[in-house]
Amino acid sequence: MKGLLVKDLLVLRKYARTMVVFVLVYIVIFSMLDSVDVISGMVTLVLAMMSVATFSYDELAKWDRFGLTMPVSRNQVVASRYLVCLLFTLIGGVVTLVFRLGFGYFRNTGDPAESLLSSYVILSVAVLFLSLILPFLYKFGPERGRLFMILVFLLPSMLLLFFKDSVFGLFPSEETIEQALIFILPIALAALLLSFYISCRIYAKKEF
Repeated sequence: MKGLLVKDLLVLRKYARTMVVFVLVYIVIFSMLDSVDVISGMVTLVLAMMSVATFSYDELAKWDRFGLTMPVSRNQVVASRYLVCLLFTLIGGVVTLVFRLGFGYFRNTGDPAESLLSSYVILSVAVLFLSLILPFLYKFGPERGRLFMILVFLLPSMLLLFFKDSVFGLFPSEETIEQALIFILPIALAALLLSFYISCRIYAKKEF
């Protein structure tokens, strides 16, 4: 399975250069606007999304038809993809944390504990995002799967926009929310395991 991981990393090597420039531009722009939360979420999601690009490259190259002739199981193929996606998401989480701590240090603003909590929540949300979209990418392919990715982004935003008065009135106290957020990463990882199981079932039935 090590070879599968190396393959995906090599595929993303050129694509990564473009995304690094993209991330740096966003960091500069939103740093000037003091929008640290926007940068944190953007960087983590961009790096998580970058790993999803491997689906498009494999489909264009018809890789699955060739890859399954090698001595690897279908579950190993899926597992390697999940590991790459999780790796890039973790990198995004670390970059986000370092940026937040550095930004607070040089601006003499912010609380390190708050930065840790924010980065923890953003990382967890990114893992949840991956757990939702990866089975759809395996089921429908990268082209139609992108539509679902857009829905994952837009639907929660639209619901909050139209029902914000009702939703915000139901929120518990800030202290209760912070205590509940401790469990968000274990929940996200459990969702990712369930997502992996579903993707394995889907991939096992696909014909190439």
